[in-house]
Amino acid sequence: MAKEEENENEQQASPPIWEWILAVTGLVIVCVAIGMTLYRGVTQDSSPPNLKVIVKAVSQKDQGFLVEFDLINSANRTASTINVEGRLKMNGEAVETRTMTMAYAPSNSTRSGGLIFSRDPRLYEVEIGAVGFENP
Repeated sequence: MAKEEENENEQQASPPIWEWILAVTGLVIVCVAIGMTLYRGVTQDSSPPNLKVIVKAVSQKDQGFLVEFDLINSANRTASTINVEGRLKMNGEAVETRTMTMAYAPSNSTRSGGLIFSRDPRLYEVEIGAVGFENP
């Protein structure tokens, strides 16, 4: 009887091999995640967001003329609360101005938006750009 109790105690004392495999796998995943985060933090460029606006299309809608655009953030930093301003110009003078705020532009991403004008943008010079942002 004493030998049976010793065998039972030995079996209970050492966990099964699959528990070791899961524990080691979890440890490796956590170490890789921490390592990647530290590597990105040390090596990534800390320059400010680089925002560029490209006009995609102009179409007539019930409420006016929609100018659709892409906002491209080509930097490794995120921008939030991006103010976008669009102007219709004739002979260098602004004849109509519209503004909007885009909530978020992640690093190395493209976001889409639109500005609605009362005049037909196809008859004017269209100038759209990001005029400000906030660091999140």
